[in-house]
Amino acid sequence: ISTQKKAAQKGSRVSQENENQKREECFTQKKGERAEKTKRVIPMLPKKHRLTQKNDIESVFRKGYIFSHPTLTLRAAPNKEKKLRFAFVVPNSVSKKAVVRNTTRRRLRAIISLNLDKIFKPMDVVISAKPQVLKIEFNEMKAILENLLKRSGLIL
Repeated sequence: ISTQKKAAQKGSRVSQENENQKREECFTQKKGERAEKTKRVIPMLPKKHRLTQKNDIESVFRKGYIFSHPTLTLRAAPNKEKKLRFAFVVPNSVSKKAVVRNTTRRRLRAIISLNLDKIFKPMDVVISAKPQVLKIEFNEMKAILENLLKRSGLIL
């Protein structure tokens, strides 16, 4: 009780009444109610389809074919391992905030994992985002990336 009085005296940002009301709401929620609202299925890109080595990514930048759009760039190069592998680059020029860059990277990864069954060529692919990518919605990003994949010949 003494700590509550001290917090109230020091002028804490959240009033004691408001804090207690939020606690009560938390306990009165039905079990699992909140989990249902936030549950999302985000497809993960399988490990065998990830391009992780710096040397491999640099070779795609040196030797790869470039297919560009004002929001995204796709670079593709044939590989020796006969596997389809992807890397995603979202530079600081897109946003200084890591949360925004990671969200963009996750969206790109989700689009690729949805289209993974349509791609059969063994290639190393690097998908780079440009600053304009923040101005488009997910469905538009999906259409643009699928168009780039068609132009590159990865999807028929």
